[in-house]
Amino acid sequence: PAAAEVIERIFSDIIVVRGSEACAPRDLLPMRIPGEQPALVPDAAEPSAPSFDPMTRGPEITEIR
Repeated sequence: PAAAEVIERIFSDIIVVRGSEACAPRDLLPMRIPGEQPALVPDAAEPSAPSFDPMTRGPEITEIR
């Protein structure tokens, strides 16, 4: 019981940041030292204007029977 209190106190101060990427169950989460900045991934080049045109036809599904 006394040892459990010590362990619970240690684990109660841990913060887990899962990130934005998907992880499968039971996959290990990457760990880093507190205060250390993660490596920044450069953003993908975004198009200057959206390519959405509501007047163009979209993809069509061919039905085969």
